[in-house]
Amino acid sequence: MITTLKETKIWLGIDVTDNSDDDVINAILAPADKWIKEYCQRDFELTSYTSELYDGQGHQNLFLKHYPVIEVTGLEIDGEAIDLDDLITYENGTLYYAAGFPGGHQNISVTYSAGYATLPEDLKLATNMLVKMIYDRRDQEVFGVEQYSLGYVRSVLTEEMPHEVREILSRYTKIEV
Repeated sequence: MITTLKETKIWLGIDVTDNSDDDVINAILAPADKWIKEYCQRDFELTSYTSELYDGQGHQNLFLKHYPVIEVTGLEIDGEAIDLDDLITYENGTLYYAAGFPGGHQNISVTYSAGYATLPEDLKLATNMLVKMIYDRRDQEVFGVEQYSLGYVRSVLTEEMPHEVREILSRYTKIEV
């Protein structure tokens, strides 16, 4: 999770010992967390990825799915281990291999760790702002309808997302190359 129940309650101005709305906040927090990750097209928590497969494109750069990259511990091309000393790893998820990544389908396997050990405060802020927007509307006719599905809420969140949230998330949104 990007933020915790306790952090969210503090941000909402709710005493952390007051458990009366915990179920409501958690019911908003989990989908908001998932929605932000889908919107940004990435996960943020520090995670190890084992034998993640990529298609070679015949270029010297390979763009990993997750970042910031902390460490690459294994690289295989067409089943052959590559000396990691021949690899330059950039925090933004780019791997540079001077010999190039030959073209092929799922012919590159990378084992690495990526993500934030401590999540950025502005990302937590964006999550809390989104949760607050939904929390404040919980007893109202939500988004112009009385009954709604989570899918509908997701599409409306993109349209009604506070400008500040959109601005923060733009710094973390994965750009497809």
